[in-house]
This record gives sequence, C-alpha cells and structure tokens, in this order.
Amino acid sequence: MITGGAVVLIALLVAYGARASFRAPRERPLTPLLATTGALVLTGAGIAALGLWLC
Repeated sequence: MITGGAVVLIALLVAYGARASFRAPRERPLTPLLATTGALVLTGAGIAALGLWLC
C-alpha cells in the first residue's frame, strides 16, 4: 500500500513539475505527459488497492 501511494505521489509531482516547465503549450503537446501520468497514477492506485486488500 505504501509503494502504491508513493508511485501515485511521484507521478503527480513529476507531472506538475513538467507541466510547470511548459510555459507555452503550443511548443510541445502535453498529451504524452498526461497519458504517462495517468498510467502511473492508475498503476499506483492498483498497487495501493492490492496492498489494502491483502492487509
């Protein structure tokens, strides 16, 4: 459960930092960043749910 929460937190922090570095969104699209963040958040949530279920 702790690992899943850590994955979610790290994914959100990386996405926020990367989004903050994109000052002009027209230069590069944010779609790959959002897709990667979404996948990591879902994976982390799944790991946390599995950990909670096993407890």
